[in-house]
Amino acid sequence: MSRTASHSGRRPPREPVRRSLLAVWRSALAGIHNRGVCVRLSEKVYSLISERAVMLELPPSAVIDEQLLTERLDLGRTPIREASQHLDAEGLVTVVPRRGTFVSDVSITNLQKTFELRIVLESWFARLAAERITRDELDQIKLVLSDLNDVHDAIPLP
Repeated sequence: MSRTASHSGRRPPREPVRRSLLAVWRSALAGIHNRGVCVRLSEKVYSLISERAVMLELPPSAVIDEQLLTERLDLGRTPIREASQHLDAEGLVTVVPRRGTFVSDVSITNLQKTFELRIVLESWFARLAAERITRDELDQIKLVLSDLNDVHDAIPLP
């Protein structure tokens, strides 16, 4: 049952740990409570879109379809609009009223600075994660990696 179809506003019971990739994707976007910190849905959407824009997976001038995101991610419009406003403030997208949201052009200079910053931050985050990970979290990561390998092996080669 989707969140929009729920009349009580409550989430359905948690699924077993071994889930489909779509379920893993949705749970990655859901608010994660870890060590007392809750990550907002809009922050997850922001991270998803900004990474794809910076990595040029979303090319400059590409339309960010709000309706498609709400359907694919099984989210309401509010987190997506909040993420769009944040991305617009940072110059990664351009929001044109009554027309839509478009990926901004990425300059090579800004892209280089972004990559340099990501190298420093991601290596620091990886070190912190390695120091703080619990056995249960490690086991869950192994299950997700196993699922990804299964999906990869199931894709036929051309």
